[in-house]
Amino acid sequence: MTIAHVAAALWIDPPSSSISEAADSLRLHLLLAAGGFLTLSGVRAVAALTPRPIVAEMLLSVAVLAGVLGTFITLVVLTSISIRGPIAIGLGLSLGTALACAVGAYSTVADPTHDGVTRVFSVLSPKGVARWWGYALWLTGFTAFVVVTAIASRQVDWNFVLLRTGVVVSWVLALAAALTLSRRLPHGGAPAAFSFVALLLAAQVGFQMSVAPVQASAPANASGRWIAEMVAGRVQTKGAGEIVRLLHAHTNIPRSTPVSAVDVELAPLSGEVSTVRPHVFVLVVDSLRRDYLAPYNPAVTFTPAIAALAKDSLVFQNAFTQYGATGLSVPSIWVGAPILHKQYVSSFPRMNTLAKLLTHEQYEPWLSVDHIIDTITPPAAKIAPLNAGVLVKNFRTCATLAEIRSRLAHRLPTDAPVFAYALPQDLHVSVVTSEGAQSVDQADYSGFHAPVASRVRRLDQCIGEFIDDLKARGLYDQSVIVLTSDHGDSLGEEGRMGHAYSLHPEVIRIPLIVHVPPDMRRAWSWNERRAAYSTDITPTLYRLLGHEPSRPASFFGDSLAQPPGAPLLPQRERMVAASYGAVYGALLANATRYYVFDAVAMREMAFDIGDDRVPGKEVPVTPDVREKGLEVIRSSVGGISSFYGFTPARDSAP
Repeated sequence: MTIAHVAAALWIDPPSSSISEAADSLRLHLLLAAGGFLTLSGVRAVAALTPRPIVAEMLLSVAVLAGVLGTFITLVVLTSISIRGPIAIGLGLSLGTALACAVGAYSTVADPTHDGVTRVFSVLSPKGVARWWGYALWLTGFTAFVVVTAIASRQVDWNFVLLRTGVVVSWVLALAAALTLSRRLPHGGAPAAFSFVALLLAAQVGFQMSVAPVQASAPANASGRWIAEMVAGRVQTKGAGEIVRLLHAHTNIPRSTPVSAVDVELAPLSGEVSTVRPHVFVLVVDSLRRDYLAPYNPAVTFTPAIAALAKDSLVFQNAFTQYGATGLSVPSIWVGAPILHKQYVSSFPRMNTLAKLLTHEQYEPWLSVDHIIDTITPPAAKIAPLNAGVLVKNFRTCATLAEIRSRLAHRLPTDAPVFAYALPQDLHVSVVTSEGAQSVDQADYSGFHAPVASRVRRLDQCIGEFIDDLKARGLYDQSVIVLTSDHGDSLGEEGRMGHAYSLHPEVIRIPLIVHVPPDMRRAWSWNERRAAYSTDITPTLYRLLGHEPSRPASFFGDSLAQPPGAPLLPQRERMVAASYGAVYGALLANATRYYVFDAVAMREMAFDIGDDRVPGKEVPVTPDVREKGLEVIRSSVGGISSFYGFTPARDSAP
């Protein structure tokens, strides 16, 4: 099993697995095997006390298999779709029991000459595995299965469900093959196995006492990494139970729970419109990573248009999303602040401060309308939809910008200014996968994920054409242009793919490039090195249009434009969160240190955040980082709930 999983890691990412990592993986897999052996030995021991040992072994083996499958379905599959609590436990155990019973029923027709444990599990492996040549063939096919599963998970996955399903299946198949092969050994190889397990456990105790434990992220292969996480155990932080209950009580607030929006104002909006109203173009490219753009990464050669835009724009080097997926990230941009972890509160437009600004300044809104925009914008807003009649999954940068250019060609100088917003899906993991997860051209993208990098090249060309068109019409220096993303994405780092539940650095770090008309830019002071957040965009637009923004609560965003000569704003610790699960992070020490508390997987992580192209480097969690990180998360969650008027009926356990 170790050979197969290490081979998968080497196949996908050749430099990823060293000899020491392979040795750690072997040790962890042997521990797993020892645990399985002891469990089945216990089954045999209990069954031996009954009148019909073979029948008892079969029933107990089915019960063990049902428990393993039920636990997996509950903690991995159902948790990933936000089903928790008694319902998840009941459903998970029911499905696990059904699958195990199906295996048990099939085993009743198996070879009756063997014990009940072997009869149940060996039905999951070919009979030829009992011969050495058959085992060799099986091992080849088993390795191919592991490699294919790992490759598929790198194309598309949701909270590692596909990857971990493949891992669990590989564990069960390996156990079945081992039991089938053991038929050839005297007493099933039990005496030798007991001796080996005793030595292994003694060696593990000595290893833990003399050597620093292996970090869960250290093994390059998914199976070894998962075992390391289980060996590491659940978070033992003092007060962990309290923070877990708090986060689950305030996360994924059910739609059936009535919560009404509060009226949010960033500034008084009254009187005449501003004397200077530039066009505003906000392009939020779903899943666009900062390190795939030349202004953030000198190794990028495939975004010349964005590089040219950056030369006369503001490039915020340390920008972060507020949420790790679209569902909450986009609404928080329009509000200018984190929001309740609910999709969505009723009367949401009352909180939409950006929509209020556009209405007062009499902008003509051109919006790519999806279910989020349809929910969060006022019903009376006179929206001119972009991508009308196009499915959201087919929103593309080039088509959207071409439509905007076409509309601009028919406008008069006396027409109202335009506010255009788009959320193109070119790079979303589901779109890339549905298009074959292949590069769209034959260019060399060494060091990058080619299916994404090639699409970034394509949209870069269209952005360049759009900028050229604005310049030709004399609109470029009369426009605010915001190029950003709602979140980043994992593209193979340590086997991760996608976003949604993960809050690793590559997911929360985003590009933020803002072109401001020259006169406006000179009127304000800008600090491109400060930590910036997606929720800072709306307060910035308020200030540029002459409305002094305030922070209705401490967690609201700040304007990126500051008065000339004013002292630098103090860097606040800020909370970030996943959009679909109880996973929260805290950016500390001027966003140079990052702490994550995962109340789903019950683990914590810490990272160093630099301003180079590397999203972040995992480091050990120190007591001071843990204490400060949990303080930021706890106070932010409480402050958000208090401001928006939400009180959970009771704290909920995970």
